[in-house]
Amino acid sequence: MRYQDFLIEYIKHSKDFFFVEIGAHDGAETKTGGKDSLYDLIKRFNLKGILVEPQKYVFEDLEKNYAEQSHNLIFENVAIAEKNGKKKLYKLYKEPWEKDEHGRELTEHSSLLPIRSGLRYPYFEIVDCMTFNDLVGKYNVKKIDLLQIDTEGYDYKIIKSINFKKIRPFIISYEHIHLSGADRVRCKKFLQKQGYEVFILEDNNTCCILSDKLKN
Repeated sequence: MRYQDFLIEYIKHSKDFFFVEIGAHDGAETKTGGKDSLYDLIKRFNLKGILVEPQKYVFEDLEKNYAEQSHNLIFENVAIAEKNGKKKLYKLYKEPWEKDEHGRELTEHSSLLPIRSGLRYPYFEIVDCMTFNDLVGKYNVKKIDLLQIDTEGYDYKIIKSINFKKIRPFIISYEHIHLSGADRVRCKKFLQKQGYEVFILEDNNTCCILSDKLKN
């Protein structure tokens, strides 16, 4: 079963499905020019969750794109990092409307890392940061069905910072393409130790599902 089909079936049979998306961008666009993998599902099933995006210009579009679902959604204009405070968010663009040679938004590639996959970022902006644990604590989140992370190489750092003794998302989906080979292995082993079955998807993402729930 494809990941998206699995996710739809899980949503259909889940009570009070709740998600957290870190690196939500504007909610509607992806690096391939299509829709975010959660966009249609959030609208179709009127899902509840938290959308996190640090870029101020993009965050405004995120709120607009989900205006009709805003009663079920929480919007946080922060970056998720290992500690609270402020950090540099590195960017490929000087002006937010700039696009690459294929007409794709350069805002999609921003990262807390100054160099990602050998690419050095020429610009940065200062953004507010919050830990994942403080994020879920702020809204008293007790259950996460899906944690989706797309942070241009910062994914493993976020995953390592999660207090799995307090909250264990059923599904964790993260982008592995910008992790080093060593960090891909470390991240996989770390999540396996937390009780997850790890599946490498064809779209440069990794899906992890709690193995104890797979058996139920």
